[in-house]
Amino acid sequence: MPPGSLVRLAYYPFLPEVRNAVRDAGADLDAVLVSPSYEAARRRAVERIEGALADGFKPAAVTDERGALHELLSVPIARMLCVALAEKVLVARYAAAEARRVAGVLTGDSDPDALDRCAQALAIPLLPVEGGWRLHVSEYLRAAPLSDPQWKLILRQLDRGSVVVDRTDAVRLVEEALKRRIVEELDAERTKPLPEPVKQALAPLLARLAPRLEEARESWTTGDFGPVQPGLFPPCIKELFEMMRRGENVPHHGRFAFATFLNTIGWNSEQIMDYMSTLPNFDREKSRYQIEHVTGQRGVDKYTPPGCGTMQTNGVCPLDKRDGLCFKIKHPLSYYRAKLRFAANDAAKTAPPAPAVTGAGTPAVNP
Repeated sequence: MPPGSLVRLAYYPFLPEVRNAVRDAGADLDAVLVSPSYEAARRRAVERIEGALADGFKPAAVTDERGALHELLSVPIARMLCVALAEKVLVARYAAAEARRVAGVLTGDSDPDALDRCAQALAIPLLPVEGGWRLHVSEYLRAAPLSDPQWKLILRQLDRGSVVVDRTDAVRLVEEALKRRIVEELDAERTKPLPEPVKQALAPLLARLAPRLEEARESWTTGDFGPVQPGLFPPCIKELFEMMRRGENVPHHGRFAFATFLNTIGWNSEQIMDYMSTLPNFDREKSRYQIEHVTGQRGVDKYTPPGCGTMQTNGVCPLDKRDGLCFKIKHPLSYYRAKLRFAANDAAKTAPPAPAVTGAGTPAVNP
């Protein structure tokens, strides 16, 4: 199959030639968003978002040009849905899901030039050498997922200022670069309002996805929480604050829940230690090591805060101080996220109306 064929491009929608291929196919955004002829593209876009909310999604089985066009068009629709849903965690999960899908396709691609074309499209300067590829140390440090211990530079083979990688590692570099690009692009798009006609066309798809997004939030332990607002903390975290304020001893499980919760919503190690310094027999250096360990600063993945069930089992949940929201959620972060939404909604009710926007254009179809 020719490298530039529409069917082949459907598996790599980030390649630069995709834009012209879609344009030459005569797709019109207004029609793509509402016409029954493009129902398959919209359905696939929803699948992409649903996959991002769960465990990812598989490549579509593309066998002809029409199927390829629908697959390619589903990408910009999915991106618009990401922007319209206004959830930063979804953006990160969507980017990761798209990147994993591409990595899976690339791993099994028999085209010997596919990896080089993908790397070039993502500005990864891989140079073929015997047994793999090499790239300059500075480029390696820019492109590698250094949060993964196996990518530490000390563990890599160096050759005259370059790092040598095999095919598996090269695919991973493509995956990481694509994930970062998608996040950067969608974060930029989130600052721009969608034109009203586009929002209206997306409304049925958003209505289908909104409850699934809400359900997925219950299991998320990271997110764009914004400035820390202690007044919105769940009763369990408030109780831990009070115990420290009174100088009482907080058990290990409580200290762990306190540190991981606050780190997840934006506090650094020093801020956490400042509050824990009131604990009896507080040792700052020992606490620093422990907190930096659970927050991922010691070369390991950071720990996530325990859920409500674990908090109750470990005796950290103040059962007699729970409120009505506690009985509707399963995680302290879900409580805090819900309180943030309630506060934002209350603020929106009292805010003056935004000025009308005129002359808004229609975004281009660009996978």
